[in-house]
Amino acid sequence: MSSAPAATFSGLASGIQWQDTVDMLIQIESQGLYRLEGRKVEEQTRIDAWVSVTSKLNALQSAAQAIDTANELLAMTASSSDSDFLTVSANAQAIAATHNIEINQLAQQEVKVHDVGWADLNQTSLTGSGTDFSYTFDGETRTLTLATGSTLADLIEAINDDEDNPGISASSIDDGTGTDPVHLVLTANEANVTTTIDINDGATTIGGGSFVEANWATTKDAQQAQIKVDGYPPGALDWIYRDSNTIEDVIDGVTLTLKDITTSDVQVSVAENSAETKNAIEEWVAAYNALIVEIEAKTRYDAENETRGLLAGDTNIRSLKSDIMTIVTSEIPGVNSNALYKTLGSAGISLTSGGKLKVDSAELTEALKEDAQAVADLFTLDTSSDSPYITFFKQESETVGGEYEVTVNYLANGSIDASANNTIGGYAATVESGHVLRGAEGTPVEGLRIYFDGPGGGAGTETATVRVGKGAASQFDAFIDIITDSVDGKIKQAKETYQDSIESIEKQIENFEDRLAIKRDILTRQFLAMEQAVSAAQGQSAWLG
Repeated sequence: MSSAPAATFSGLASGIQWQDTVDMLIQIESQGLYRLEGRKVEEQTRIDAWVSVTSKLNALQSAAQAIDTANELLAMTASSSDSDFLTVSANAQAIAATHNIEINQLAQQEVKVHDVGWADLNQTSLTGSGTDFSYTFDGETRTLTLATGSTLADLIEAINDDEDNPGISASSIDDGTGTDPVHLVLTANEANVTTTIDINDGATTIGGGSFVEANWATTKDAQQAQIKVDGYPPGALDWIYRDSNTIEDVIDGVTLTLKDITTSDVQVSVAENSAETKNAIEEWVAAYNALIVEIEAKTRYDAENETRGLLAGDTNIRSLKSDIMTIVTSEIPGVNSNALYKTLGSAGISLTSGGKLKVDSAELTEALKEDAQAVADLFTLDTSSDSPYITFFKQESETVGGEYEVTVNYLANGSIDASANNTIGGYAATVESGHVLRGAEGTPVEGLRIYFDGPGGGAGTETATVRVGKGAASQFDAFIDIITDSVDGKIKQAKETYQDSIESIEKQIENFEDRLAIKRDILTRQFLAMEQAVSAAQGQSAWLG
């Protein structure tokens, strides 16, 4: 490309400030460039608008994930009549009821203390006569070899950090007396009454022989917790036994934490906490409405000021709004056919004309009182099967809620016959392992996994109807996963469209600037030629004059 001289002086001969004229002409020619730069800014603000919408989607997904299981949504409250003896908590599986608990014995782990003791914890070496410490617990023998010069603290660390530790913890106590006041303490991690901590004398060589079995004292024997629930078992010497003071498997959905032996029954009360459940639903509704407000702001047309939202013409955001409104207005896919509530609206959560959700507080409260589980099913993943052998195992974002017929052909050993025609929802299914079927990709059952536990009695075929109910929160979690996917999500595609436009505009700007540079060069040369002509004419006139 040609260029103007390195230095030019405007109007020395003609008296015309032509450099200003060139600048003005280039400015006029630059109007198209300014429009391109404006378009680039607009496209970038559209990308930023999608970032803002995505932020609201992520907030809605977080709110959905907080209530997409019954355990999270259905709040239960539990109380104890005397927390000095017993504390209690409950999850969604619990049933509102009152129970009387009697505690006859607390669980405790075996504790074994090195009775002879050692001089100190961190200074005196244990390894003068050998480097091995060996013990057996729960049928497993561990022999630990210490580095030369290791101390009691090093032994404690070796026991606790051992990846194959069978279930004990090591610590120390200092009784403050004599020449050997520090004692190694071994404690079983659980109240396992079927085994004890045993030191293996022949393999234990540390401490000059002082760590052999005879030099240990069992200060606590392992024992199980003993309780009665509502007077059961009825016999005076009969109890419910557990290995821990935290008991989760006696009353469904209720965790009992035993604190002390009782002399009279402690009453445990379990009740539904509808207020907390209602508050969780309202928080989800607020997150949904915040997304709707954001979409409205980005797509609104202001007739009075004749302005349009940044994404007013974007088909992707119109599709997004349509999809999320469909979720909240449609019958829950896969909902139990006998369910009392099948849509959000039937439980007092309705759609307004602007697309936002409105909660009828009284109606929702009444619905929770009438059938809290049915309300939970409007939001959560709820599954069932009419066969004990074919059950729901797992689902993914792509799985569509519904009822699906499942056919499993199995071998004599009870595993699925991979060579046979196994189906989920009428679609050929893949055998993922000997007992798991996976739904076909690109179908409503994509990502759905079914677990099969054969009935025995030789090879055969089993069929079942498996129901996958995907409530609104579960649907939103899956839907947002898909559209915000960083590889092929719709939002990524929408932003890429604008980014492609920006790159095209940048290329146009570059070309435009090149043309302006050429134009300036041409104009500058033309005015320089004029200056030279005027200067020459002035020189002739002076010579003639």
